[in-house]
Amino acid sequence: PKSPRIVLQPFADYRKDKSKIGTVRNGFGMATADVVPTNNVADWFTRAVKTELENSGYTVLAAPEAGKPFAVLSGQIQNVWCDMYFNYNGEIAFDARLKQDGKDILVKHYEGNGSAGVAWGATTESFAQTLALAISSTLKELIADLDNNVAAPAAKATPREYEIPTELPTLEPGFKIVPAEAQRRHGSRGVEGAWRDPYYRKPV
Repeated sequence: PKSPRIVLQPFADYRKDKSKIGTVRNGFGMATADVVPTNNVADWFTRAVKTELENSGYTVLAAPEAGKPFAVLSGQIQNVWCDMYFNYNGEIAFDARLKQDGKDILVKHYEGNGSAGVAWGATTESFAQTLALAISSTLKELIADLDNNVAAPAAKATPREYEIPTELPTLEPGFKIVPAEAQRRHGSRGVEGAWRDPYYRKPV
């Protein structure tokens, strides 16, 4: 593991609207359904940070260990959002602060994107994959900064010590798609719209 150890404090949720994490839009760009979280977004985000740190070789602690060096990582979540139009587009934004010996050694804002590709339909799997890719991409920049700022980093892993991941991240947020007017559920994980309904004839 890399040194020093990192005490990870829960990231705080500073999003302006905590009631949803995405939207579904029709071909005219109209929002037709909300994507609502079914678990705690801050907990999901903090677990993702912990997993990324551990996968990168850091020892993650909930509290300092006596007599051993450590740094403290905390942060504020500014945005977790996934939009479905012709494509899926996930956005992640957060502020991170790293302290060592009571001093700030890293204070930085991070933003990143991810996409599950073309939106052939509104499914929870595609929303989850999009946000998982977005947070994974964003956290890579954080890890790179930690490697450059945390005191006495260990030597880089050799090819035999590290295997490149071949599967998508599994830290998927729990949420549900809420049908809007002129829509209905399609199974347990999707929605479908009545595109000929008078509702969709309204001017945008």
